[in-house]
Amino acid sequence: KKQNPDTAVVITISPCFATMTGVNELLAEELHVQEKVSRKIQKECIKKLRGTNRVVIVDEAQHLTVRVINHLRCIADESGVGMAFIGNDEIYTKMHGSGQAAYAQLFSRIADPEHVVTHDVKRKDIELLFEDIDMPDEAIEILYKISHTNYGVRGAVNVFLNAASAFGTITTEGVAAMAKKMSIV
Repeated sequence: KKQNPDTAVVITISPCFATMTGVNELLAEELHVQEKVSRKIQKECIKKLRGTNRVVIVDEAQHLTVRVINHLRCIADESGVGMAFIGNDEIYTKMHGSGQAAYAQLFSRIADPEHVVTHDVKRKDIELLFEDIDMPDEAIEILYKISHTNYGVRGAVNVFLNAASAFGTITTEGVAAMAKKMSIV
């Protein structure tokens, strides 16, 4: 979104927005749709997305039910936009559906079925995540190693934020100390 503010739409799903109405409200907010009735919101969102070559990024998508994922599939189909679901393994399992016919509508639409997981995070990914931050290469290396633990990228970000908050500047020693204090390494 930072690199493509005109073509990327990002919504973050929390459990209270994991319904069709909640998803519609989040999309409406991002697309500046004024409608208040869920069906009208959906119709207006589709109209605003159609022909824009945008991509809708759904973060924390594991909170969505298969029914709501299908709702988003319909929005993508009708508007012609791309949709990326970001979340834990649960979202992949929901979309894959263990090969069941009921999930064929979802899985058949996955353009890139690569299942990207924590151990696939590359050092370059961590460098891009923190590209605007001036920090030593060794600190990036610690954050990269954290991203390969069960704490994942979120753990690396949390260590970084806590180190920045505690120490003001980011140093290798500060990142290492915070990771140790947080019992991550």
